[in-house]
Amino acid sequence: MAANFINTPDTTAQFDPQDIELNNRLSLLSYLGILVLVPIFLVKRSRFARFHANQGLVLLIAGIVSDLALLVLKLIVGALRSGLMALLYRIDGSRVLIAMGAVLGGVVSGVFWILSVLISVALIVLAVLGIVNAVKGRARELPLIGWFHILRNH
Repeated sequence: MAANFINTPDTTAQFDPQDIELNNRLSLLSYLGILVLVPIFLVKRSRFARFHANQGLVLLIAGIVSDLALLVLKLIVGALRSGLMALLYRIDGSRVLIAMGAVLGGVVSGVFWILSVLISVALIVLAVLGIVNAVKGRARELPLIGWFHILRNH
């Protein structure tokens, strides 16, 4: 299963070996968050660096989108929980129901925390795969997100 996960299209043969040799180490910056801007602007003419800059930019955007999605979900669930707690208090005023709501809130918070950690680990694994590919001079797409193209290759 893990072998299938990392067995993504490899287009290394389409790149100039001299371009790869000159830019493989600089390309690893593509997977370090905002440092993706370094290869984007510093080596605009390198097809190999742009390939990895695209992969890193997609990874950065995926991280931002996942963070925003989790934040919106937390806000929605928090508002629903607050509304439910207020309703339970008005209907019954029972401390048991209020306590159950508090426990449910803790469980939901725990689920969001676990989800956040899993997403973070997945993004780190993808970044490490990208760094390894760049340093080894391979143009292999990242699993799950590598097919998406933002930057044009020269």
